[in-house]
Amino acid sequence: MEQDKPKKQRLFRWALWWGLGITIVSIALLFIPGLDDGQDPVGDLMYNLLDKGFWLLLLIVGIIMPVFEECTFRLWGNGKMATGIISSILMSGFMMLYGWWAGLISLVATLGVTLFVKDRNRRLLAMMLLSSVLFMLAHTANYGGALIPTIVALVEKFGFALLASYLVINHNLLWSIALHVANNSLACLAIYIGLANISPTTFSGEGHQIEIRPLILDKNAEIRYWPTISGDTLTYNNNLDLMAINLLEWDSSHSYSYFYDTVVYYESSATHVKYNMQVVFDADKPHDYTAVVRTLERNEWIKMDTTVEQAYMITVLDSTKRIETDSSNISMWVGAYTLQRDGLPILQPEGFNHYEWNVSSTRKVGSLDEARQLLEKAGLGLEPCNRKMTMIRITTLYDPLSEM
Repeated sequence: MEQDKPKKQRLFRWALWWGLGITIVSIALLFIPGLDDGQDPVGDLMYNLLDKGFWLLLLIVGIIMPVFEECTFRLWGNGKMATGIISSILMSGFMMLYGWWAGLISLVATLGVTLFVKDRNRRLLAMMLLSSVLFMLAHTANYGGALIPTIVALVEKFGFALLASYLVINHNLLWSIALHVANNSLACLAIYIGLANISPTTFSGEGHQIEIRPLILDKNAEIRYWPTISGDTLTYNNNLDLMAINLLEWDSSHSYSYFYDTVVYYESSATHVKYNMQVVFDADKPHDYTAVVRTLERNEWIKMDTTVEQAYMITVLDSTKRIETDSSNISMWVGAYTLQRDGLPILQPEGFNHYEWNVSSTRKVGSLDEARQLLEKAGLGLEPCNRKMTMIRITTLYDPLSEM
């Protein structure tokens, strides 16, 4: 009778339980109300991919990214020197996204362990701990919010890396890939199901009723820059901040003009999700668009910050740089209008046509000094004037994931 083969000894069993424990506790902590502040760049990426289709989201986030990360951070798990060297190079390349010094430190540390720690078990232990730390640090760019939720999320990455390392060491890379694919795919499915089941939110305001919902899964929704009015019903499909800006500009007390002293602008939204908003006004009352914006603010979907700043007037320094431009191509020309929409207290004199000046910019202008430098290239300048300008800044607060 053939003697039974002895069972293979499992190495670092503690990593299995510690990895599971850290991962479960960290995820549970992130469900505490108020701890997760919703500042998640990866969430924005997933929203944008989901906007193009669930299967694209699943392919990229659920399959391609986990396979790439496992081959990068856990290829060393079979204990062979060749795969250890390859994994060290891949990890250093990943860490170079944070700076050449990060890549160099990663390469020196991981190659040092691979080449100079001769005992296989000690080498595997050192690589497990080192690669888990690098895996955690590599995900720092995924979180852009408050310190405590960021720390909790990164600790969860460390626990997950311990668990995946245990599977690679005691089984093979396919096991950790399967775990990672399952983890990411479930996250994609949870977002899809959660967004699909978000019910429209209704608000009551003075003289109007609002119904609003995310548009990510509605492929037939036509995004509009301006709202449409049908009788007493206003319909709008766009970002929350743009909707608020346009409604304020429609109101007679905040009408936008080069010669008015009120400018409404927005900062980058916390999320890039677009929404469908329907507003039904009371038939016996005038349409008050500012009241709609105030209702959104009162219910903490947006925030409005109002300041009064010294206004600056555009001046002509060198008229020879004046260039006639295509007035329909507004996105390529930054004059008084678009500088104001960047949130700068800038006016233009009567009769000035910014379409006739080559003031090209592909980025948001963030300060008066930057605006001066931009305008000077086109022969224009900025001088303080005796007028004040009211600046209304719109910031989006609502995140659909908070409803899930």
